[in-house]
Amino acid sequence: MPPRQDLTREQVLAELNERRATELDEELRALVESLMIHQEELRQQQAATEAAQRELEVSRDRYAALFDLAPVAYLCLDASGCLQDVNLTGARLLGAEREQLRGRPFRLHVVPGDRDRFAEHVARCRREERARTELALQLRGREVPVELTSRSFATPLDGPIFYTALVDLTERKRSEEERYRAEQERQRVLRESEASRAANEAKDRFLAVLSHELRTPLTPILFGLATIELQPGLPDSLRATLDMMRRNVELEARLIDDLLDVTRIARGKLRLERTTLDLHAVLGEVAEAFRSELEADGKDLVLELDAQRRHVSADPARLHQIFRNLVGNAIRFSPRGGSISVCTRDRDGGRVGASISDSGPGLPAEHRERLFQPFEQAVDDPRHAGLGLGLAISKALVEQHGGRIEAGDAQAGGARFDVELPCVEPPSGDAVAESAAGSPAQRAPAATARARTVLLVEDHCDTAEALAMSLRLRGYEVWVANGVAQALDAPLDAVDVLVSDLRLADGTGFDVIAALRARRPIPGVAMSGYGSESDRRRTRDAGFDAHLVKPVSIAALIAAIETATTS
Repeated sequence: MPPRQDLTREQVLAELNERRATELDEELRALVESLMIHQEELRQQQAATEAAQRELEVSRDRYAALFDLAPVAYLCLDASGCLQDVNLTGARLLGAEREQLRGRPFRLHVVPGDRDRFAEHVARCRREERARTELALQLRGREVPVELTSRSFATPLDGPIFYTALVDLTERKRSEEERYRAEQERQRVLRESEASRAANEAKDRFLAVLSHELRTPLTPILFGLATIELQPGLPDSLRATLDMMRRNVELEARLIDDLLDVTRIARGKLRLERTTLDLHAVLGEVAEAFRSELEADGKDLVLELDAQRRHVSADPARLHQIFRNLVGNAIRFSPRGGSISVCTRDRDGGRVGASISDSGPGLPAEHRERLFQPFEQAVDDPRHAGLGLGLAISKALVEQHGGRIEAGDAQAGGARFDVELPCVEPPSGDAVAESAAGSPAQRAPAATARARTVLLVEDHCDTAEALAMSLRLRGYEVWVANGVAQALDAPLDAVDVLVSDLRLADGTGFDVIAALRARRPIPGVAMSGYGSESDRRRTRDAGFDAHLVKPVSIAALIAAIETATTS
């Protein structure tokens, strides 16, 4: 090509046109490429939009199905409280087709008394995002309690929409009513239980006070009899009369004990304080206790104690009570000149059996089923009438000791009572001697080693006088106080032992021993008409060494004094 300066005008124009065409082709190609890229992006966006639309449609169908098929009734309410939509559960609950319900005011389904509450619910939905209200609907002729829970959503065309869950409260209300009735019943039972407990406590207090009041006059009688017996030159006929009087006083005391024991057994308040006992020794003591009564009636009591294993774990007082009841019944039902037999035998299973037989009229078969029930009589004979408590108490005591008792016929035609108790290994050494000798209250009082000074606190004048006289005749020096105040004024340094009633006019025996022991240690013997296990426990906790239940015999009192002062 010739130099640029040599080109003609036509050549220059042709070159310029050629260059311009080349540049336009490049720009066009770049534009086409850009358009193709944009077209591909649009295609991808369209595909994504279609996929999103399909997902939205699937979600719409899913949530529409959930809305329609949900087990809870769902409503859509507009700002005026009209139904925009309702699911199938809601339609079934309202009792109409969905098309019939759309556009209908929901308040028409609300019972008239709750329509103001529904209007307030709608107003609260307009003000707040959420609202919850309980009201009743009139559905198929009955009122149904429901709970409305609404949430407000704003729409650009229709204004606020209230999506509302409607929950049937019938079962919940029924459950609440049942719980309320159950709570009311529980409260009623608690009130009745409390009233029953208060009544039982009142009965216990009454029986305890009655026991105290009945026992208290018996103590001076027993001590008066004991004092008379010490008089020199007492005729035998008068001594027999004194024995008769003593037996009847003791019988009276046992009747009081029986009445209280029946109450304790019925309420499960009877407690045992067990120790190892020789059953043969216990039976011998029971027989000895009835010796004077047997002699007076001309009756014989035969002991055939043949058991090799004879030791039992028992409460000493209660074991005596069992056999005292049985032997006493046998004596009572045997004719004058009759005989009573007490036998022991080894039984299978490591048990010992004791049989008490009499020569009386025997036991009618028709009475045996109810024989051990309280207030039942062994025979319908007014000559042998009693309270009918001894056998019921004996049965309860035997069973509480792990044994059993049965009634049958004796070989001689009278009645027989068989008692079985589980055996234990015998104690050794001193324990054997103690068991054979019985409890301190059952042993005869030993002569005092030296004269002891007794502080006697008793506000019952006759009892105080009889006690003081009996103790003085047996070598004791006695200071008498009629209450707490006088007891605290006594010359304490000269006192060896305190003997105190627990119920005093100006306080209690607990006050006395507490005040005296604050000065120096002093042994104490409590006397009371109250003899429950809780009474005895409280006495021990207060510091008394012994608890004697009125009426108190002189032998038991002296034994308690000597034990307290020598231990």
